[in-house]
Amino acid sequence: WLAGPRETPDWQALTTGHQAGDYGGFNLVLGEMNGRDWVWLSNRPGHTDSGGDPLPVNSGWHGRRLRPGVYGLSNAGLDTPWPKTRQLKAATALALDLLGHTAPEASERWRHTLLDALLDRRLALDTELPRTGIPHEREKQLSSPFVHMPDAGYGTRSSLIARWHAPAKGGQLELEEWTHAPGLAPASDAGSADNASSSSVISMPSIRAGIDGIIWLKSIIWLLPSCRECALSSPPSS
Repeated sequence: WLAGPRETPDWQALTTGHQAGDYGGFNLVLGEMNGRDWVWLSNRPGHTDSGGDPLPVNSGWHGRRLRPGVYGLSNAGLDTPWPKTRQLKAATALALDLLGHTAPEASERWRHTLLDALLDRRLALDTELPRTGIPHEREKQLSSPFVHMPDAGYGTRSSLIARWHAPAKGGQLELEEWTHAPGLAPASDAGSADNASSSSVISMPSIRAGIDGIIWLKSIIWLLPSCRECALSSPPSS
C-alpha cells in the first residue's frame, strides 16, 4: 500500500488489509509531496472538532482527509486540544505568516518562533489540563511542549523542524534536528534557537515540487533505563 502503483499511498488498501485492533494505539499521516491528497489514519477517534473530511473506513479505523491548514497531532487523536498541541499549532500558524512577509527581518523569524515553542518548559494552568487518567501532578509535568522530568528519567530527547520547499523546478525537504542530553533543560524557560544543544540540517533536493510548502514539528521523548516503569506510565510529549 505504501510502494504500490499509485503515486499517493493507498490508505484504502491499508485499512481493508489490516485489522485496526491488531495494533496498539497509533496515528499515521499519509501524503505525497506532488499533490494535495493527505490523510490522517488511526485506530483511535480524533477530536470531534478536528478539520478535514471523514474517510469511509472499516470498523475500528478512524480517518480524515486533510484539507490545507494547520493541524495538531499528539499522542491523542487529531487536533485533540491539549494545551501544548494548541500552543504548537499557534506557533506554526505564526511562522507561516512570517514566511509570507516580504520584509527580511520578519521572514527570518519563523525558525526561532518554532524552536522557541518546541523548547518551551512552561506548564499549563490547572484549568487547562486534560484528563487522561494519570495523577494530576504528572499530568501537569507533561503539559509543556518540552518535557523535563529528570527525577523520573523522562523528558524531551530531540526536536525537529521539517520544511518542504517547492521551487519552480525540483523540490527540497529540509530537516533540522536538535538533540538534548538526558537530564539537561534548555538554557531558558522559553528556549532559544541559539541555546539548543546541537543541530543538523539535511537537504533532499531530488524530491519533486508539488505544493507550496509544509512545516512539520516533532518532539521525541528520552527514557533512562533506570526508571523505565515510571516513565512508561505516562504519555509522552506531542
